[in-house]
Amino acid sequence: SAGTGQNIATVQPWFPTNGAVNVEAGVVYEFEGLLSLTRSAGTTSHTTSIGFGGTATLTSILWNAITNTGDTLANAARNGASGKSAAAVVVKAASTSASEEIMCRVTGSVKINAAGTFIPQFTYSATPGGAPTVNLGSHFVMIKKGAGFNTRGVWA
Repeated sequence: SAGTGQNIATVQPWFPTNGAVNVEAGVVYEFEGLLSLTRSAGTTSHTTSIGFGGTATLTSILWNAITNTGDTLANAARNGASGKSAAAVVVKAASTSASEEIMCRVTGSVKINAAGTFIPQFTYSATPGGAPTVNLGSHFVMIKKGAGFNTRGVWA
């Protein structure tokens, strides 16, 4: 079912309930996610960022996000953003719309150093004035690949 985020300008999980996954030490994971957010109140200018948190420590991470640039999804232009750390990166430029709709697709890989939790997150740069809904269909998938990036065969 849909979840309700918070009207805040600090980090929050993609999934307000049960938002973390347990990951193993020394393992590479491939990941893919789709975050669908809607808001129906508030006109304070804010950007939207994507990042990753949790208790696990990372050896490396590389990811790419594609997000609509406008405040609706109809014939929406797309913006690309990438990251080489878990730190938040702006994926959607400033919005002042009271009816903002965001669709963000994220793909990447991460190597875990120390086991713990891994949490996909989003952050508004300012409190927008209305709490977002994390829409039904939003998801985040992690596929365990093994202990290294070349465990599935040797390239020649």
